[in-house]
Amino acid sequence: MNRRKAVEWMMGELPDLVERGLITADAAEGLKRHYGGIGDARRRNWGRVAFAVFGGTLVGLGIILVFAHNWENMSRQVRTVVSLLPLLCAQALCGWVLLRRANSPAWREGTSSFLVLALGAAISLVAQTYHMGSDWGAFILSWMLPSLPIVYLMDVTAPALMYLAGVTSWGAVQRWEGGTPFWFWALAALLVPHYFRAIRRDRFGSRAILLGWMTAICGGVAIGFSINALPHRSWAMIYLSYFASLYLFGLGREPEKINVARRPFLLAGLLGICAVAYTLTFRWNWTAITHGVTWRSPLDGVEAVGGYLTVAVLAAGVAVGLARSVVRKYLYGILFGAVPVLAMLGYILVSGYGLPPLVPVIIFNLLFLSLGVVTAVKGIGDAESATANGGMILIAAIVMARFFDSGFGILARGVVFILLGIGFLAANMVIWRRKAAQ
Repeated sequence: MNRRKAVEWMMGELPDLVERGLITADAAEGLKRHYGGIGDARRRNWGRVAFAVFGGTLVGLGIILVFAHNWENMSRQVRTVVSLLPLLCAQALCGWVLLRRANSPAWREGTSSFLVLALGAAISLVAQTYHMGSDWGAFILSWMLPSLPIVYLMDVTAPALMYLAGVTSWGAVQRWEGGTPFWFWALAALLVPHYFRAIRRDRFGSRAILLGWMTAICGGVAIGFSINALPHRSWAMIYLSYFASLYLFGLGREPEKINVARRPFLLAGLLGICAVAYTLTFRWNWTAITHGVTWRSPLDGVEAVGGYLTVAVLAAGVAVGLARSVVRKYLYGILFGAVPVLAMLGYILVSGYGLPPLVPVIIFNLLFLSLGVVTAVKGIGDAESATANGGMILIAAIVMARFFDSGFGILARGVVFILLGIGFLAANMVIWRRKAAQ
């Protein structure tokens, strides 16, 4: 049980404990003030941080728009001064915060966000004033690299998220323009110490969660432009390996105590595995993946080496995570970790040995249905409505896909919908009764 649920459970038990005489009314009120105050203070604190970041962003954008209104009427010297003035003000404000408000996350986040935006505006306006070119990739890189010290100096999260988004867009631009985007991984690695610092402070805190989600999203985008040079149409297997690596890493050492909502790697990996595996339940996907491609194809030039290196790292991540799940007997780790292995096996058999695409289609339909059934049963057994309903959604998705993909009539489809609805209601009724009994 996580901290929030434990506090909620305790608050619900206090009236009964007072009625039985186990604790006094004053003691109950003291517990309410203590634990309720902690939760309220944490919510107020992060609410202030969010509004501070939003306010700093609006101030920065507003200043840019005000200057843009009279830009054409200014001389080059005035433009230079105007371009650098917000940056100087933002630096002065951040210095004051470090001296006077260093313990306030709201002040640090708001002023540092303003500084990052002012830095980008200054670089852009100076480049435009002196006609230094309009290379988007160079602009992003010249903006993000000076922004990185702000993350560590101010110990802030919002600029870290901006940095990750910026270097990811730089990598995408490099791929689009035919360049080499693999330096993205080195640029992203510069933020690793900041992320581990956030984890050490509070593994399930808002800062670690936000950084985890941004890392998972940007990593998925980077996988896309990193494997673009591969000769195989193996995107499904590679993305399954990526999401399985996230999921297995997110399991941690105590999977039986998982709070899924506060584990971004686990939840992102879980959603990604289900989404990609669902596409592999259709025959057209296997036909497109294996059409005109053999798994014995050689490397397609030097550019493909980086893509194969990415694949090797992902495969190693899946192998290590899957082996750990087998040794520790993590059922869910074994089930979801085996999905990319089955996908690669099907890919090799279909493209290399001429196996009909119908065979892996049947395998993945049964696999997807099994994942839904196991998830629903576990959710019902543990009285976790989110887990149970997630499993029921997987079952409903695969059943409806096969019914719409076949020649069944309206009556048959209507009966299936009714049965699925009854299943949802029955599962939730069992969970509600178990919770009431507890």
